[in-house]
Amino acid sequence: MDEKYTVIGKTIVIKGELEGNENLIIEGRIEGTINLKKNLTVKETGILEANVQTQNAEISGRISGNINVNDKIEITSSGRMIGDIKSPRLIIQDGAKFKGNIDMGEMNMGDMKIPLKDEKVEKIELESKPKEIEPESKPEEIKPENKPEEKKPEKTFGKKKNKKFGPGIKGPGKK
Repeated sequence: MDEKYTVIGKTIVIKGELEGNENLIIEGRIEGTINLKKNLTVKETGILEANVQTQNAEISGRISGNINVNDKIEITSSGRMIGDIKSPRLIIQDGAKFKGNIDMGEMNMGDMKIPLKDEKVEKIELESKPKEIEPESKPEEIKPENKPEEKKPEKTFGKKKNKKFGPGIKGPGKK
């Protein structure tokens, strides 16, 4: 059995209060309030300047006003809305435009406690100075007699290949 629905056509303008117990498709313009027990669909040509209460809503047109939805609201990529949304489920497609507040109802954060604005928060103070770490054993002091012999580089005289000397510069072995 097909669900009943009403279509408000592209050239229709309604000012006032609209109530119903069936699905509503808006292609025209409504100014006022809408209270539905079923679903609301605002097509791309639809314009609402209204506060809305409904079960579900799909917005492809333009809405200026607050909307309260019992189940789910979806703003499609062509949808534009200015106003507040109250709904437990919300879908905003890529390309949609929305300006307002969203209230998705009660929320259980489990064990995670988020303090309220005026609630005191327990502060944990950390030590300001780092603890010194004592070495397990001190290294032996190196005395001059215990120092290992240093190797001195060997001097080599003669011509080194690939080394160029400019005028007035004496190379190795030249006096």
